[in-house]
Amino acid sequence: MLAKNLGSGPARPTAYYVVHGILVCVNIVLAIVLGAIGWRAWTSPRRG
Repeated sequence: MLAKNLGSGPARPTAYYVVHGILVCVNIVLAIVLGAIGWRAWTSPRRG
């Protein structure tokens, strides 16, 4: 859906798509890492 919407808009240089693709990938990786840290904290035995 995103690619379709971007493709139907005004012409943009390829660098625009490359940079935004990298940003999307970085955000997904950060979400996975933070989710894993949160899951470990949530499921770890509680101290005290």
